Amino acid sequence: MPETEGVLIVDGANWAYALEENTRVDFEALVYRLQEATGIKIVGMTFYTAYRTEEDLSRRWLFMNYLKNLGWIVNAMPATQGVDGRWRDKGVDIAIAIDAYEEVCSGRVKAILIGSGDADFAALFRRLPEDVAGWVVSFKSAFAHELSEVANSLFIEDLGVLFRES
Repeated sequence: MPETEGVLIVDGANWAYALEENTRVDFEALVYRLQEATGIKIVGMTFYTAYRTEEDLSRRWLFMNYLKNLGWIVNAMPATQGVDGRWRDKGVDIAIAIDAYEEVCSGRVKAILIGSGDADFAALFRRLPEDVAGWVVSFKSAFAHELSEVANSLFIEDLGVLFRES
């Protein structure tokens, strides 16, 4: 039986929010460990990030280039500030859902791995065809329990891909 192929699409802001101070994700090890844990061959990796200012974006270039060198597609989108003063990046969630939907419609993959614990993605997982596996890859502290009803889940803390910077 051929290996199931899938794509991994990460919401960088969701993960960054949940990371403890001075803790980072080893993205090289992440893909390997996800493949090992799920039996899914990851054939595409996309990372989304939202930025507030050009200065904010320029601070991230080194990290984004690191991901690109590992074979990731990196998308940086501007966040918007609401009238309440809070920054929002719902455009990222929409883009992730559209990317996942396009991958499924292309017939290229039979698994979607979403790197976010955001409850907004439950609607996407509910709509996946029965022959497409949905996976959530999240931090325990950022995991919306609605997702456990509609997708398989893995927690970053359990994958052994976190390290502390000194």
